[in-house]
Order: sequence, then C-alpha cells, then structure tokens
Amino acid sequence: MPHAVRSATLCKGIDQLRNKRSNHGSVQSRVSDIARMSEDQVTETAASSSSGRPAKNAPKAGFFSRIALFVRQVIGELKKVVAPTRKELINYTLVVLVFVVIMMVIVTLLDLAFGTAVGWVFGGTGPTDS
Repeated sequence: MPHAVRSATLCKGIDQLRNKRSNHGSVQSRVSDIARMSEDQVTETAASSSSGRPAKNAPKAGFFSRIALFVRQVIGELKKVVAPTRKELINYTLVVLVFVVIMMVIVTLLDLAFGTAVGWVFGGTGPTDS
C-alpha cells in the first residue's frame, strides 16, 4: 500500500474517531467541566515550565484551599481506580508467590555455590592451620 494511500486512510480513521467522540455526551460534558474550572485551579505543570515552578503571575492560593484542591484531586484519581475481580486477584497472588519461590531457589543455589567456592579457595591446608 503506497504511503499516500496509508496516510489518507489514517486521516479518515482519525476523523471518524473524532466524530464518534464529539457525539458522545460524557466527553462534551467533561470538556465543559474543564472550561468552567477557574483559572487559579489550573496550574502550570513542571513539564511545560522551563524552571519547573508554577507561573509567577498567578496569585498563590491559601494554605487550606491548596489542601482542599489536593484532596479533591486525590478523590478524583481514586474514582478512576478499578479493583480487580476475585479471579484476577487470586491469579496475581499466585504469580507473585511462584516468582518469590523461584527467586528463593536461585538465591539459595547462588549462596551454596559461592559458599562452596570460598571454602575451597580459602579453606585449604596451610601453614597456619592447626
């Protein structure tokens, strides 16, 4: 498939995705929620700032308002968390336990090998042995 045809097909697919998303009510409601946020709630991120600090011209929020904003953001992030099902939880637990047992076996074998090697190198008969 030529490059021009692929890029045209890709652009068509992106346009279709945009149309589907624009028709979706929750996306538009989230956009309007973001638009309604006051400017002092939105701070400049470290990635977009050259010095890694918030913009100097914005008035600094009070101590308690910053704590409240932090708590609201934490609650918002916790709402996005999806708890695993019982089957997934059991599967993850078994994977971790099997991995730990395998690592224990590897470390035990290495410990025995290095202990034997050190005993062989330094444990021979010499003039200081009684």
